[in-house]
Amino acid sequence: MKYQASRREVQQMAQETAAAASASAPGEQTAVMTSGQAQALEAQIASQILTAEQASRYFQTGSYGSVLGIRVHNYATSGQIVRLSHKSSRAVKGLNPWAAEDAGDNYYSTAEKAEPLQIPESAVCEFCGKKLEYLAVLNHVNRIYEWEVERWSGIPLRCGCRKAKEKQAALDAEEKRLEAEEKQRREDEAKKARVEKQMAHSGMKARFLSRTFANFCTDTPERSRACRISKEYADNFTAHSANGDGLYIEGTFGTGKTHLAAAIAIQLMEQGRNVIFRTADDLLRDIKATFDENGREEQKVLARLKECDLLVIDDIGKEMATDWSTAQLYAVINDRYECQKPVIITTNFNEDDLIAVESPRGVGEHRIRAILSRLHEMCMLLTMNWQDWRGTR
Repeated sequence: MKYQASRREVQQMAQETAAAASASAPGEQTAVMTSGQAQALEAQIASQILTAEQASRYFQTGSYGSVLGIRVHNYATSGQIVRLSHKSSRAVKGLNPWAAEDAGDNYYSTAEKAEPLQIPESAVCEFCGKKLEYLAVLNHVNRIYEWEVERWSGIPLRCGCRKAKEKQAALDAEEKRLEAEEKQRREDEAKKARVEKQMAHSGMKARFLSRTFANFCTDTPERSRACRISKEYADNFTAHSANGDGLYIEGTFGTGKTHLAAAIAIQLMEQGRNVIFRTADDLLRDIKATFDENGREEQKVLARLKECDLLVIDDIGKEMATDWSTAQLYAVINDRYECQKPVIITTNFNEDDLIAVESPRGVGEHRIRAILSRLHEMCMLLTMNWQDWRGTR
């Protein structure tokens, strides 16, 4: 239903608008604007595009588009809006009319009565006493009303006096510091979640998840050298990986071979690398567990072993050696060899002893020799022969 205002209502609203204009913009013209004045003001408003920084500062949103909508572009100060309303009776929705005294009874016959626009009271600078206006986001309607206030800013415009600038600079610096801390916290949490997921996916056992370079014992030159070589490998993994270079770590029991292999794996997983860390026995169990499937699961397991960024096979030689197990190890390592993908091997056996344990009664000896031949080409040898650290604690 359309609303029709009486002559008396029109005159009363005009008087109220004039009074509000006079109070909000002292010294400004309170009569209907000339055509030139209106064009200049509208051109100024049309050039005032709300930036993301302004949206964040005055409307408490970090994203202009997500809250205000991408269709909203222009803003105006409260003083500009009051002046703009003097252009015509329908310049701003809810802030009209500025009507001539001879306006007819049917002045509003083409428009529904709008709710009166509430203009925020001017704030005052605590330092210089200057009145501070608020910002309003505008829609350019170009229908019944030319402009519509979308929303008011939550805080007034900043004062330009020296003391106000100094205070705001300090507040801005503190806000940026807090934002940086929050951003870092979120990034750290996301990284931690990614690493935990990657570690769970890697198959590394819980005991080794805390093995790092920092907590590796380097109390002798030999241990220090082993740690340094392993750390260099992890630090320069991109170059080593491009060449398919790995590590073959052999040595007696309890010298820290698995510790250093785990430290390498953990550092790489923290960088987002896809690492699989399995004992030789567990790796063979993973493959064997697919035997009751239709063959596709076995291919998935083999594909994971082939395509991961780094494959660590721990304690090779401790698994129960059979012709089948040697064939599977050969297939996995040969896939990595042909694709130039790095592997890290740890074992308690030297080459001759490994051949002996992996080919009982000579069964599968040709395969283990073929495996070792490929590992010679793929890996740098790191020997760790010293006292078992487990017996010294």
